[in-house]
Amino acid sequence: LITVALGVTWALLTLVQDKAALVFSFCMYALFRTFLFNYYFAFLADRLGFRYFGVLAGLSFFIAGMAGLVLQSRVMNFAHGPCIENPEGCDQNRWQAVNQAKAISLALLFAMPMRTALFKIIKSVSSTNLAQMMTSPGEGLPPRANSHSGVGSSPGTPQRNLVAV
Repeated sequence: LITVALGVTWALLTLVQDKAALVFSFCMYALFRTFLFNYYFAFLADRLGFRYFGVLAGLSFFIAGMAGLVLQSRVMNFAHGPCIENPEGCDQNRWQAVNQAKAISLALLFAMPMRTALFKIIKSVSSTNLAQMMTSPGEGLPPRANSHSGVGSSPGTPQRNLVAV
């Protein structure tokens, strides 16, 4: 959650056209990348184990590298727009749109830690309810089922075991 918050902060600060905000966004970017690198490997080991750790880490870095190789020049050409041919006085760049897409995509990543936190809460509530049911049997059942008496018996009647033969 902290890593995603740092990423979103960085992305939102790149939308501000102020030198101090851009310097602060650089600091947020440095923290975001440091956290992301550490949490990525910790998550990979925790969720998938160490049996294929090297293969999975290498494969994910290869896919990220290929995506960067394919997309980087295309995004830059889109962002610069017609300013590549005529850079002097060009005000038609699209970097703001690229930064907005970056901020939105990073903000959507908040769903992942929220989902994990929600599942942990549900699991703890379920295990708590299960533990309560195991320690106090019959609690929460209707009164008839809660009384450990036979069918149709009253408080003073001796118990009978009804066994199907």
